[in-house]
Amino acid sequence: MSSTIAYSAAPSSVITEVVPCVSILMPFEPKMTSKKELHQKIDIVARTVGSELSLRFSPEQSEEIIRRLSRVLSSLNYLTYKRSVAIFISRSTERVYYLDLRVKIKVVVGNPFHLSDLVRNKVERHEFLALVLNEKWTKIYHGNATKVSSLVSNVAEHVYDYAPESCESCNLKDEDTGRLDRFLYYTNENLSMLLSAYPFPLFVIGTQKIISRFRKICTNKTNIVGYISANLTSASETVIGSLVMPHVANWSLVKEHFLFNKLHTAQKEGQLATGIGEVWKAASRKNGKLLIVENGYMNDGTDGNRVRAIFRTSKNLYSPFCIADEIDQLIEKILEAGGDVEFVEDGSLADYNHIALIREY
Repeated sequence: MSSTIAYSAAPSSVITEVVPCVSILMPFEPKMTSKKELHQKIDIVARTVGSELSLRFSPEQSEEIIRRLSRVLSSLNYLTYKRSVAIFISRSTERVYYLDLRVKIKVVVGNPFHLSDLVRNKVERHEFLALVLNEKWTKIYHGNATKVSSLVSNVAEHVYDYAPESCESCNLKDEDTGRLDRFLYYTNENLSMLLSAYPFPLFVIGTQKIISRFRKICTNKTNIVGYISANLTSASETVIGSLVMPHVANWSLVKEHFLFNKLHTAQKEGQLATGIGEVWKAASRKNGKLLIVENGYMNDGTDGNRVRAIFRTSKNLYSPFCIADEIDQLIEKILEAGGDVEFVEDGSLADYNHIALIREY
């Protein structure tokens, strides 16, 4: 079996000053992957680490780290439902994190790899949904950077008699508008169920008239990152791809829009903590769902000093090499609770005191 490992090591010019340490980040889904295949991947990683340690450190130093690593690898939890594992080993550290993040195999030897680096190395999923609206039918597509595939179709005449339980925005008195609103309400309910399985950014495609009606009825605005005006009498995957692909060419903008939608929704629903003090309190309760922080937050003198002052009383006298600063401490809390972390451009979270945490609903 072949496997590609992204490998990093400390520069040879400073090897004598580097403390032997190993960081491993790899996919680990025992419930989705055979134990034999996982053992093969783990064996490749172990041999890579052993080879690099023996080249860069004394036999005594290398053998101790290899023994520690072997012990950790042999005791991995094959009952976990997580997607990946991060392992940090040194003479004084043994840390294993089971994560819900999608990652590629990465091995770092002799050069500390921090939890913030781990977050920046997760695999980005450039996936989206496209909802096409028509007065007679609606279709939902799933797409990524290379293709678009049809997921769900609805036909209006099949739901003309559908009676919404509660739709304050529906105009049910006018026959024609009422039929359309019932159909759009039904479409929105189906969309809600689909988004629980496909929680991706959503584009809505249709005429200005039908988009306007849908916006009044839709309860899934958090996912919507764009409206595309088009009068489609049919909707092939090729046509939908040609309409949406220009909008996802700059994925960072799509992702930023999606993240800020989540922030606005969480704030409206009272589930948002902002500023380092409130974020730390919320994270300590282990109900952090998504931490969003500016890239250079700790590098700013004022903010950095404020963060260090808040954390000084709670920081351990000893921190493992994978935790470089207080933001790494915070990331550790979020990841251990099953949450996620995203970095955004400096200044973009100015209205949220540069750091925000969406709590679990």
